Amino acid sequence: MSVRGWRASREEIFAHLDTLLGQNACQLAIQVAELSRKGKASTALKALKEFDATLGGIGVHSITDKRPLGVYRAWFYVELPLRKRGAEDHSRSMIQSSCVYLEEVLKHLVRQWPWEKIKADRLPLGALVNRAAKHLPADLATELAWLSSGIYNFAKHHYNLNDEFDAQPPNHYFQLDEAIAVYLIARKLGLYLEQLTGKSPEQLMQE
Repeated sequence: MSVRGWRASREEIFAHLDTLLGQNACQLAIQVAELSRKGKASTALKALKEFDATLGGIGVHSITDKRPLGVYRAWFYVELPLRKRGAEDHSRSMIQSSCVYLEEVLKHLVRQWPWEKIKADRLPLGALVNRAAKHLPADLATELAWLSSGIYNFAKHHYNLNDEFDAQPPNHYFQLDEAIAVYLIARKLGLYLEQLTGKSPEQLMQE
C-alpha cells in the first residue's frame, strides 16, 4: 500500500489492474503503449477502444469528434494524446484526467447523503473518498484510497525528481503503459461507483 507522497510502483499499478480486470488488461496496456511509441497511433487507439468497449458504460470507445459531457468529459483528455505521436509525454495528464472522472462521479454520490454533501463540489478525490468510505464496499473504498494517495496525489503535486529515481531518472514520472493501466483501473472503479449513484449515463452527462 502506498502512503501519501510516495508514488505507487509500476509493479503495484499492474497488480491492481490484474486484480480488477485480469492479465488481458495488463497485456493490453503494455501493447497500446508499445504501438504508440512505434508511431502506430491509430492502431494503438483502436486496440484500446476495442478492449474498453467490452467493459460497458462510457469510456474512450464512446468518443468521436464530439467531446463527451458531464463526468465523461475527462475521457476526452485521456484519448486526445493517443491520437498522435508523443503520447508518452502526456502520461501524467492522462492519469490526472482518469482520476478527475472518479472525483466527479464521487461528487454525485456524496451529494445524495445530506450529512456528507457539505462543500462536496470543492473537495478533492482524497477527501471525497474519506467522506464516502463508510458508505462503500470495503474493497472499493480501499482501491479508491490507494489510487488517490499512491497515484493521483503524486501526479498532481510531485514534479521534482527525488531519491527513489536517482539510480535511473526517467523522462517523466509515469510511463505510458502505467497511464493506460490507471485509466483502465479508473474505468472499472467508476462503473462500480456509477451503479451506486443510481443514475444513468445520460443523467451523469447532463448534471
